Amino acid sequence: MMSFFLFAALVLVIIAITLIFWPLFKATRFEAKENAKDNVAIFKERLQELNQEKKQGYLDETAYQHLKLELEKSLLNDVESRVDSAAVVLLRQNRHWLMAGFLSALVLLGSAFLYLKLGRSEDYMRYLVLQEQVAESDKKLSDFKAMIAQLRAKLTEKPEELPQWYLLAKSYLSIGDYDKAVDTFLRMSRFIPKDHPEYAAIKGNYAQALFMAAGEAMTPEVIAAADSALAVDPKETGALTLKGLQAYDRQDYREAIDYWQQAELKAAPEQIESFLKPAIASASEQLGIVPPSAQQPQQQAVKTEASIPVRLSLDPALKSRVPNDQPVFVFAREVGGRMPLAVVKLTAGELPTTIVLDDSKAIMPAGKLSMAKQVTITARVSFSGQAIAQAGDLYAEAKSVPVEKRTAPVALVIANEVK
Repeated sequence: MMSFFLFAALVLVIIAITLIFWPLFKATRFEAKENAKDNVAIFKERLQELNQEKKQGYLDETAYQHLKLELEKSLLNDVESRVDSAAVVLLRQNRHWLMAGFLSALVLLGSAFLYLKLGRSEDYMRYLVLQEQVAESDKKLSDFKAMIAQLRAKLTEKPEELPQWYLLAKSYLSIGDYDKAVDTFLRMSRFIPKDHPEYAAIKGNYAQALFMAAGEAMTPEVIAAADSALAVDPKETGALTLKGLQAYDRQDYREAIDYWQQAELKAAPEQIESFLKPAIASASEQLGIVPPSAQQPQQQAVKTEASIPVRLSLDPALKSRVPNDQPVFVFAREVGGRMPLAVVKLTAGELPTTIVLDDSKAIMPAGKLSMAKQVTITARVSFSGQAIAQAGDLYAEAKSVPVEKRTAPVALVIANEVK
């Protein structure tokens, strides 16, 4: 891919320089050719007239020779005069050629500067990886929207399926369609009785959907929905979370902590770690106190250094199909995840070789190898030159590789073909 890019860049630079010099070169040749043509044509025409006059008897031999000699002298003087004027033209053209040379040098230096500044292969590789992520995300989102449409159609036929309504509302939330999520939760709250075990949770989710639809603003409708959920179940997690946010906004930090500590009783572990604990810590900091969760000493987790050596080779039976400059991408993704946590790019000519996947190979700081426990490692020969897999590409894959500092490399032999 890189060799093709360099070849294409060289061709474009040559074309640019040719466009600069060609008008000057063409003009010089044209002017010289036209000057020579004019001189010869005039001389031949006048000489023909003298020969005709001599033949008709208007000129004797002496007069003929005298006039012929004058014609030749006139031709010679005209040529000398044209040479003098050509020197002036040449001087002017030399300045034009000098300017053209300066512009050509500017094109070469400018191209080199822009390539070094904007065309670095590492950045281009990151762009290809992100392009793959965007393409996969778009496809995943399109498939997910199709699933939502099918689920909606199914609920039209069987509207009593409460778990399916939950799934539909949560699906709308996951794609950011908060208005439809609000409508779905509201519809659920209307067709089930208040003594239903799920009624308070539905009202709490309805309040949270209203909060998101309002741009994360604590509107009167959001407060009213949260209060109605707490009236049925005082321990409803979503409503307590919103009431804590309301108290935090009015700087009543103690009340906010109280709401969020109550919300922890029934909240999912991921919700506690991702929001409730950081929120309680923030409110405690505003009060100048130690967060309750930090009052008891806890054993500090030992962080495992992430470093995975990979011994990479190409099946000898496939070497004839793969040019030495063909790009080879190596990705490490968390098991079940899509975003690459470490990426290395090399060429087929470098195989076999051993590479090391670690946090320095991360595409984005938010996604590093050390953040995962197990990864899937994929090595792929890309015939398109892109990070996105195409039919015909060759690959090897190692699944469920533990993320830890290790000495024994993971052996990958590229021998499979993408179908």
